[in-house]
Amino acid sequence: MSKPKHKKRGRRQLQTLPLIPTQQGRTGIWRRIPLAAKILIGPVSVALACFGAYAVAEPRLSIQPSSEAVDSSNPYVTPFTLTNDGYFSIYQVKATCIPHILKFKAINSRDAQAQIKNQAFTGDVLGPDEHRSFVCDVFHFTNNPQTIEYADVGIGVTFQPIRRINWRLFRQFLFQAAPQPDGKLHWSALSLQNIPESYPPNY
Repeated sequence: MSKPKHKKRGRRQLQTLPLIPTQQGRTGIWRRIPLAAKILIGPVSVALACFGAYAVAEPRLSIQPSSEAVDSSNPYVTPFTLTNDGYFSIYQVKATCIPHILKFKAINSRDAQAQIKNQAFTGDVLGPDEHRSFVCDVFHFTNNPQTIEYADVGIGVTFQPIRRINWRLFRQFLFQAAPQPDGKLHWSALSLQNIPESYPPNY
């Protein structure tokens, strides 16, 4: 007695099904990457690791002026605050102040005398998040003080990122004392991108 035809059809369909690829026949992602790309992966990984380490260890400094109005006859006695914003201490810190532009009202006395000097702040060590206040007393009248309408000062900071290695880094800041809405002079930061290449001079 013959078997039903539909069963024969089922057998034929099973025989024609495609074979499932075995584990050995599969290709991994690593094998699909070109050889040139594999060669670059190592150096790129090292470069990224070095960049990340530098981003953490890079010394970061900031200087903030006082928010109070300054003395119009002697704006340089107003203190500035140097802060170590990095994660590690810095050593042999030196801040030097150099004025660039001073604008006076009409000088009404020939006896007016002034003294100009380079006032430097020095410190052996400045720890993370540590603050240090200093005064840029680079110009002041010694007799018959006059009224100053505008002043600026460049502050250069040099330091050693590693204590026992004589390798010094440099950071530069620029500030101006200009009239504000209250009619008084206040110190504020200036962008270093807009100053002449010849200024400030060497610190």
